[in-house]
Amino acid sequence: MCIRDRAGRVEFSIVRDKEGLAKKVYTRYNLFYEQCMQFILGSQKQNLIGLAHYNMTINQHNTSKKAAGYLGKLRGYKKGMEYNLYGEGENPERTHKVELVRSQLAGIKYVTPGCS
Repeated sequence: MCIRDRAGRVEFSIVRDKEGLAKKVYTRYNLFYEQCMQFILGSQKQNLIGLAHYNMTINQHNTSKKAAGYLGKLRGYKKGMEYNLYGEGENPERTHKVELVRSQLAGIKYVTPGCS
């Protein structure tokens, strides 16, 4: 059974899987609860030229959009300085049905101190 330590901390490990020819192009990352190495979340890089794009899933073995456990995608912009996290759904530019449009769940922007 996995439990947190007395201080209330929870520690995680990210394991990078780059074995095999396909995984060198489509690198996979898995997030594990460190105390018992219980799988929490997985992601796999998708091959888009010039953009970081990762499918996010709770399925340890299948990161496909159509697989059970697909959560959404993390997409990078501006040379890895900005990211958006999207939930399930369609790109708003590719559908006219509002109920099918994906949600933006988070935005991440890295800022270097002293630079604007």
